[in-house]
Amino acid sequence: MLRQKGFIMAVILLISAVFVLQAQEFPVNEKQFLGDNNSRLKDLYQPGNGFHTSIRPFLHDEVSKIFNGDSLDKSLHFTSPFSSRFYSWVWNKAFNEDLASLNTELLSLRINPLIGFEMGKENGSDEIRWLNARGVRMEGRLGQNIGFATTFIENQSNPFTYERMRIQQIGVMPGEGGIKGFKETNYDYAWSSGYVSYNPTSYLNFQFGQGKHFIGDGYRSLLLSDEAFNYPYFQFTVNVWKLKYMSMVAQFTDPSSPSIADLGYPKKYGTFHYLSIFAGKRLNIGLFESIIWKAADSSNYRGLELAYLNPVIFLRPVEFSVGSPDNALMGLNISYRFSASYMMYGQLMLDEMKFKEVMNGNGWWGNKQAVQIGFRYFDLAGLKGLNLLSEFNYARPYMYSHRSNLQNYGHYNEALAHPLGANFRESISILSYQHKRFFCDLKMQYAEFGADSAGINYGGNIFKPYDDHPFDYGNTTTQGDLNKLYRAEVRLMYLINPAMNLNAVVGYIYRNQESDQVNRKDNIIYFGLRTSIFNRYKDF
Repeated sequence: MLRQKGFIMAVILLISAVFVLQAQEFPVNEKQFLGDNNSRLKDLYQPGNGFHTSIRPFLHDEVSKIFNGDSLDKSLHFTSPFSSRFYSWVWNKAFNEDLASLNTELLSLRINPLIGFEMGKENGSDEIRWLNARGVRMEGRLGQNIGFATTFIENQSNPFTYERMRIQQIGVMPGEGGIKGFKETNYDYAWSSGYVSYNPTSYLNFQFGQGKHFIGDGYRSLLLSDEAFNYPYFQFTVNVWKLKYMSMVAQFTDPSSPSIADLGYPKKYGTFHYLSIFAGKRLNIGLFESIIWKAADSSNYRGLELAYLNPVIFLRPVEFSVGSPDNALMGLNISYRFSASYMMYGQLMLDEMKFKEVMNGNGWWGNKQAVQIGFRYFDLAGLKGLNLLSEFNYARPYMYSHRSNLQNYGHYNEALAHPLGANFRESISILSYQHKRFFCDLKMQYAEFGADSAGINYGGNIFKPYDDHPFDYGNTTTQGDLNKLYRAEVRLMYLINPAMNLNAVVGYIYRNQESDQVNRKDNIIYFGLRTSIFNRYKDF
């Protein structure tokens, strides 16, 4: 135990010692703020630019080689109508600038408030549903090599009924961690993240922080997504020639298990490797692998498995060589940029597979795979700012699960990949349009997933042990209690302040879930004022 803590402290101190004196991350939701197909993304997907779009968060230094984000924000600036210096200052703070900023040769600093005030109504209830979120974000750089950010948000909410059903099912706020009661039927919860990022050269970046990651080119990721709660991590990336390589070790938490005296909730660790390669100007291939293992077994505290920490090796042979029962996964991400406006992408994730059983087609329970295929179309029909994303996602029963919660592909009661877990098929499309500060989008989703019934584990809940599968053969995707989910959402947004991503939104949600156990139809209208710095996924 002491050796374990000593090792972690040694890593932190070593990193800190190397920090001599601009590496900054773009937030994860740079892929979704003002829509998953915003105008900035089109520039990143241009053939021949060599930008590795499948590793997110994006690094500021890498994005700045494609476009100047500061210049783009300034192009949206509103000229003050006031001659008074004070009133012009107030105008710029409200509509154009950070709340507080400092720029010197040694230190650059931005501080902004974070707000999320939303209200809405749903059919069948006279009650007003609401979200009240307040926080602060500070980000900047020190010298030319260090970037940093820290974020804190305090929330109270009275969620819509379908969201409340999800919260009661998983025991946490989706994507935002633990909850406690607030005024009988409401929830209180906090959210924090932060990182320190160091670039010793233009090719190498180190990061240490608490946050989320996303690997892929679509709206969903079947490899690693930003669905679940924040987690502590250490990561480095190398970007040279046509290659970009990411290696990360992270710590995950299982709050569904009893807390351990002096240790809190049980922990598990994950090691992730991802290599992105450009084969020519248009084709990008990404190779992914990960290992999830318990921090403790039945006899001792295992902690970090040093054999997994080598950043440049294949993990599966190592997992086999140490004789461990750990959870190994391998994946593929591929994209092809046909033109400046059109590209296709896809993913394949393997949790376990026997080629013979796949070819037999007998529905062996251990054939655990997930597949994604999709496309993006920028400036649809020649209209600048009109973009379309459409994709299909599929995961077989028992995918991502393992013998215990401390080995499955999950964190804080949520999946590290798709929010539906496993045993599903899904189609989702997003049509978006952006003109200056105005934005609107339409999201259409249809999903089928198999839920457990009569206490039988049909393979959709990744937090149930796969040893409980009721039969070895004859397993089919969506087996169990078949749920059909129809969801449509339309949003209209206005960007009030581009520097802090402050926007006003009004939206409508239609949601219909049908099964033998659930038959619910929702019509929801909402509006709000918010600073969008991360994704809040509500499409489950």
